Parts: sequence; structure tokens; C-alpha cells
Amino acid sequence: MAVSQANLPTFCSAFDAALPTGWTNTASVVTAPTHDECSGRAKTFNAVGIRLTINYNTSASHLKYSISRNNANNKTLLIEESADGVTWSTVFTHTTANTPVPAAIHTRALNPLSRFVRFNMTARAGGRMEVDMVNVYNGSPDPAGDCPLLNLNCLNAKAICNDGSFTA
Repeated sequence: MAVSQANLPTFCSAFDAALPTGWTNTASVVTAPTHDECSGRAKTFNAVGIRLTINYNTSASHLKYSISRNNANNKTLLIEESADGVTWSTVFTHTTANTPVPAAIHTRALNPLSRFVRFNMTARAGGRMEVDMVNVYNGSPDPAGDCPLLNLNCLNAKAICNDGSFTA
């Protein structure tokens, strides 16, 4: 059976909507508040075994994404890549210690032979990690992924946001 693959660049920042071609969720489809000023909600990793996998059709040079966590409980989220979707190697390991609050944007180099990237929660004592603004590309990222991160104050009551608006 043939599996649909994403064309590059491929981007998603709305994990509460249908995922793009070539993207799959396993386990939870729970979402968290968005990290960006575009739309949609962030992908939540709140249990061991939750994965987000992107299968793409040509060589990719980079993965760009935003990540955050909600508390200090120990948790581990692996960023992995694979040429065949069976054998995986770790690109980066996010732990509670190296994952920021609020969200921050990261860019990781990918092996040009890889055709899969996945986010894989492998350990969790409590809480969650959140991923948003996921962009897989070769050379230049998808311009749709150029969303500024939300001003953290916009998420708090009675704050002035980046655009000058006021939240009550």
C-alpha cells in the first residue's frame, strides 16, 4: 500500500485541524494553546508513546519548530529522522532541563537521505511538551511558517499584546 508523502517545504501550525498530506499523529490528538500569531493550536505530548511523524518525498536540509513545556516534571521528547520509517536516529533530545518556557524556535539539520522526521515522547513524569510551527524544508522554509511567536504577556490576564491590543 502506498503512503502519501509531503512535498517540501511542508509546514503545520494548526494541530487542531486536519494534518497536511504525509503527516500522522499517534495516540493523543490533544492540543495546547498556539505558540504563534498565525492560527491553530500546538501539538501536545502528554504521554509516553505520543508521536508526530512527517513523511516527505525528497531530500530535506532542515527542521524548524517551536517547543515549550508547562512545568518542571521530568520528560523527554526525541526529534528523530529515518530513511525508511523503520530505523530511527536521534537528531536532538529535548528534556525538561533544555526546553524553554515560554516557547522558543529551534532549527535542526537533517540527513539528506532521510525521508521521515518524528517527534517522539519517550519519558514523562508529569506535565506536557508542546510543539508548534513545524517546518521541514530543503534550502528555504515554507514562508507560511514565518509567524512570530506570541508575546507571553498576551497569554496572561490583563496584558498588552505585541499589536498593542489589551487582553482582560
